[in-house]
Parts: sequence; C-alpha cells; structure tokens
Amino acid sequence: MTADTSHFLLLLDIIRVTKFFRGDTKLLLWIYGLIGSMIIRFLGFSARKCVEIDDEAEKLLKENKPLIFSLFHSQIIFPIFYHRNSNIDILVSNSKDGEIISKIVSFLGYGSCTGSARKGGTEAALSMISAVDNNRKIGFTVDGPLGPKFIVKQGIIWLASYKQIPILPITYSAKPSIVFNSWDNFILPLPFAKIKYKVDKPFYVPQIFNDEQKIEEYRLKLEKIMLELTDKIQQ
Repeated sequence: MTADTSHFLLLLDIIRVTKFFRGDTKLLLWIYGLIGSMIIRFLGFSARKCVEIDDEAEKLLKENKPLIFSLFHSQIIFPIFYHRNSNIDILVSNSKDGEIISKIVSFLGYGSCTGSARKGGTEAALSMISAVDNNRKIGFTVDGPLGPKFIVKQGIIWLASYKQIPILPITYSAKPSIVFNSWDNFILPLPFAKIKYKVDKPFYVPQIFNDEQKIEEYRLKLEKIMLELTDKIQQ
C-alpha cells in the first residue's frame, strides 16, 4: 500500500467515524458532503485519463442546452468528477443516502432532483421537468436506485420523449479499482488509476411519451447501447 493510498483510506475511515455521532444534523451532512467530494476530486485529479467524446455529443455539450447523461449506477464516480460545475442536476432518491449524495455532489457544482422510480416517482418527474425548463442538464442512473443491475428503467425514455432532449450514453473503466460486492458491483477507482471514459453519440427519442409499447421499445434500444458500450470499454 502506497502512502497516497493510505491517505485515501484515511478519508474513508473519517467517514466511518462520523457515523458514531448521534443525531441527523445539518453539520454531519455537511461533513459527509465535504469528505465525499474531496475523495472524488482526489481520485479524479490523480487519475491517468483517456477521454473519448463523440463529435456530435461534443457539439451538444458546448451548446450548453438541456440533455440527459445516461449511466449505470456502478459507474458514477468519474463522470461526477469530469462534468463538475457544468449546469447539471442529478436524480437522487428520497432517502438518507440520497441526502448524503445530494450534499456530496453539491460541493462539485451539481444540483439535485429528488425522487425515484420506486418511491416519489411523480415528484422526481416534476423536478426533472422543472430542471430542463431552467436549461439544466440531467444526470440519470438508468438502473438505479436499487437495480436490477444493467436494466434500464423507462423513466429516462419518458423524460427524453416528453421534453424532446437527447440522451448521451456514458461509461468508464478504471484499473486498478475496487469492485464492491453490492447489487450494482459499484466501481471505485484507486488513486492514480488508468481511466478510460467514453461519451457516446446522442440517442434520440421521438414523441412517444404516451405510448407504453413504444417507450418499452426505446428502453430496450438504449439498454442494448449501454451494455455494448460498457462491455467494449471494459475490454
């Protein structure tokens, strides 16, 4: 274990220690957010990065108009670092973990849309529509919040169709990394990891938001793209 890795693990230990504090205070939430954002910054800045962005996707990003980033739940760490301070709102769940994630990403320049497909779905939809209406981009973990792993939910298709905004599929790989024994096999890059990051060509959905069969058809299309993209970058 290198000294740099030891420092990184020390930050994780600090987070564990704070759990012994009693009470759900704003101060404790702020501590979680600060430490979490520090870890993400450290991992991102120390990484050896190889970034590939599709030409059409790059044009859309430069236009600074609403769009949706589509990513799997296990692959959020590097994209959150790379797209920090970029006028993006992230969908987070109505839970204590969601509160912590919301606070972490706020230190990196993100806003939050609250809700999930399991609980508070209407609230989430209204929050994302409001964000898009305010010219915000959306970060969408398509198999979250609790899986199944790599199964795209219909929500992203409905939003893209209803607001007529493009979806940018994104993925990354990191070597070395820790892969957690969680439902999503969450990927945590180690310090100074070699990271390959890919932003694929835009995926467009026609106005089919009131057609359940068509929504499912496009959900499967996006899922196929995401799986192929992920398999390719992991090779």
